[in-house]
Amino acid sequence: MRTVILTPYRPRTERDSVLWQWVIGWITANYPMPIFTGDNAGPFSRSAARNNAARLAGDWDVAVFHDSDTIAHPDAVAKAIDMAANSSQMVVTADSHMYCNESSTDRILQSGVPMFPRPDTFDKHGIYERPCSGIFAVNRDVFTKVGGYVDSLTGYGYEDLVFLQMCGIFAGGNTWVPGHINLHLWHPPSPRTDDTSINENVWQSLTEFRISRDPAGARKYLASLGHTVP
Repeated sequence: MRTVILTPYRPRTERDSVLWQWVIGWITANYPMPIFTGDNAGPFSRSAARNNAARLAGDWDVAVFHDSDTIAHPDAVAKAIDMAANSSQMVVTADSHMYCNESSTDRILQSGVPMFPRPDTFDKHGIYERPCSGIFAVNRDVFTKVGGYVDSLTGYGYEDLVFLQMCGIFAGGNTWVPGHINLHLWHPPSPRTDDTSINENVWQSLTEFRISRDPAGARKYLASLGHTVP
């Protein structure tokens, strides 16, 4: 079974580059697999960048979509790969997610060990349950069934929720590795723009199609966005 790591990557600041180099070292030391980064022409699209990374990786059986600013426990990554390989679900590597604050992140970068982090805040942007992004695994069949990511989504936010809902409509849904937490390393917040609101509307529309169990309607709606579901 060929497993790859796919990362959408376009650094906005020097901090982004520093974090990615540290995360590469963490991956290499703890769950070494070939890493493929994706970008796209024009305004950054995390969706198109993920699709491009998937194409660059060639033939793969399981893909770990791995953000450049997030880490997971190696056992959780291994479990997510095993779960994804044997199911039709999108499998997130943890059932909780923490946004670390700046000083915790700096300690992690300096020590090389993700010990004693604190959240950025204690509301929904600090620690939250059942994340939809950060690090997750899917097998090739699931990725093909949903047609990959929706290339037309640009900017930051909601593209992973869109993918999650497509997995629920056209594949076996989504799940989480229990008892683990993903750590999001601090950087200046990504900008929220009009594109973010557009992406949110796409997610909400697909949520309705999933609730109503209407794959035909979802397929037609996605086609209006230029996305083909096989």
